[in-house]
Amino acid sequence: MNSRWNPVAGALIGALFLFSLVAGASSSSAAAAQPQTSTAATPEKSNPVMTILKEKGKASYSILASGPNTKSLTGTTSTEGEKTGSGPAWNVVHYPAIGAKLGGTWSLVLTAPAAQSFTSSERRAQSGSENLVWSDPYLTLTNGSVLSGSKGKTSWNLFSYLRYYFPFSRSTNRAMRSTSSAAREAGNGQFRLFMTPSISRGSLEFSLQSFLQYRLAGLSHAERTTLTGDGTHEDYYVYLIPNLAYSVTPKFQPYIEYSTGAIRHKTTGRWVHSRSHPEGRKNASTGESIAVGANLFPTKRLSLTPAYETTPELRLNRASFSLFASYRLL
Repeated sequence: MNSRWNPVAGALIGALFLFSLVAGASSSSAAAAQPQTSTAATPEKSNPVMTILKEKGKASYSILASGPNTKSLTGTTSTEGEKTGSGPAWNVVHYPAIGAKLGGTWSLVLTAPAAQSFTSSERRAQSGSENLVWSDPYLTLTNGSVLSGSKGKTSWNLFSYLRYYFPFSRSTNRAMRSTSSAAREAGNGQFRLFMTPSISRGSLEFSLQSFLQYRLAGLSHAERTTLTGDGTHEDYYVYLIPNLAYSVTPKFQPYIEYSTGAIRHKTTGRWVHSRSHPEGRKNASTGESIAVGANLFPTKRLSLTPAYETTPELRLNRASFSLFASYRLL
């Protein structure tokens, strides 16, 4: 595997490993501290490090797995729609995260995503792709309830976060030297402002996910123009995803949602539709999609979201499957 090591990712994974060691040491010391010859009740001694971690720490591990479309459930397809016989292609994005609760509904979390592809070695060799590729790590300041309230059976809430992407990944640095990507390079990182207002009445909930992603270019306007041969660049884009969900039980919430796709803003003031999802998932046409899925909560720490996504024209041969799973360590 020739993946490039990301220093922030290494630090984050090291922190998660250290947490597991502390947790293991805590449980071992607690067991050893129990008296063996007396049945008298004694006060249980708590580990101060674990107490702080439980009260102030946040840690989780999540994955997003997206697989083949309905036209080729057992094999990838060529651009002409014919099966290549190279086997199924599954893409998995890993999201290890660690951070802290800041009080109230505020938190600060560092995440280091890495994309991994599961396909035949022959196909990987032909494409020249690596098995594991680190993306830009990001730091997220979140407020889970900026505004909230209720009246009768109706309640509402505003969830928001501000995120900064560190420009450490290979793809970000390559974009600064690419004639095709320099127009939208982010050599100094990116900011994302995310807001989700939601309103619930009984078991029915409507939410509108929306965010603005702003790129901080590492190249000057003249340098990008020289590379691309065009003085028009993309500086930011917006995304809108309305979602309607119904809670059948506290652990089962089916939903349907529509995604506008990335609507990109150029330095000329023109808006254009993109063909790619900001997290890496590709949709046909303009990037719009309709998805049906369900939020599942098997335990207090584990959540699962299987989804079935297609284009607004409901073209079944363009449909794809995905699964988002998240486990809360702290």
